[in-house]
Amino acid sequence: MAKIGIILSGAASKGAYEYGFLKAVNDFFQKDEIKCVSSASIGMLAAQTYGIGKPYEFERIWKMIDPKKHGRLFLTYGGPGPIRDEICEVFAKDNKPFFEHFVAVWNFTKSKVEYIPFHNLNAEQTQQYVKGAIAIPLLSSGEIINGDRILDGAFVDNIPAYPLMEKDLDYILCVYFDNHKYFFENEAFDSKVLKFYDFPNDKRLEMMVFTPDTFDEMAKYGYDYTLKVLNEVFKTDDKTEILAAIKRNNDLQQAEYKPRLTVDVVLNKINVMTRKYAKRMSNWEKKD
Repeated sequence: MAKIGIILSGAASKGAYEYGFLKAVNDFFQKDEIKCVSSASIGMLAAQTYGIGKPYEFERIWKMIDPKKHGRLFLTYGGPGPIRDEICEVFAKDNKPFFEHFVAVWNFTKSKVEYIPFHNLNAEQTQQYVKGAIAIPLLSSGEIINGDRILDGAFVDNIPAYPLMEKDLDYILCVYFDNHKYFFENEAFDSKVLKFYDFPNDKRLEMMVFTPDTFDEMAKYGYDYTLKVLNEVFKTDDKTEILAAIKRNNDLQQAEYKPRLTVDVVLNKINVMTRKYAKRMSNWEKKD
């Protein structure tokens, strides 16, 4: 039995692809094989609803959004309002995910990224961190938790691999939408990361402007694409052959290579975002 880790990035409405991805993973692997998930932003919602056995809630909330009534998704689900209330209500009970689940958040107060163990939180704490994890910087003032201002971690670490680097995992399934061939900091870790990033680059900017009618189409693409790759890579139980298949799959993608995803990259993003957000916060305080 393989020990599987999963990384889900944030990408607003492209989370519909992650819904399809998780459905395929659920159909392909045994439940006990999924050991650890690390996520950011909308990836957190997909992972947590899946982990507590309520993936249908992710779809239900998605489809209840009326663009004419609620506005654009990146303003709707990340700020106070009926959609965020619906999201939080899903986590009103002490339901634990069946895997370890770490969620990247940006602690603006301490100027650092934190990986919150959602599997150790009670319902009240989960709801608090859900609000923080989807609070979009520059558009939201965030959530105050234990005296710290918490915001969406995707803006400082949108491919949160670090919680999985020290785990005893055989393979890691990583979903992101940047259309680059990222290398992770640890070469041994990178060699077992199966990268899913061959998603449509829609010129309609579906990542920013939400259209409920596209959910089923996007989820189906995520499901079909994921299942196709999994069937190609895991057609044997031999680990050496699987790792070789992972490399072939990653190399086949028509995308540019990017430098390794390192601590320095994350720290630089934190510094840049901190300066921008501090300026925005100052403007908000002046208006108040």
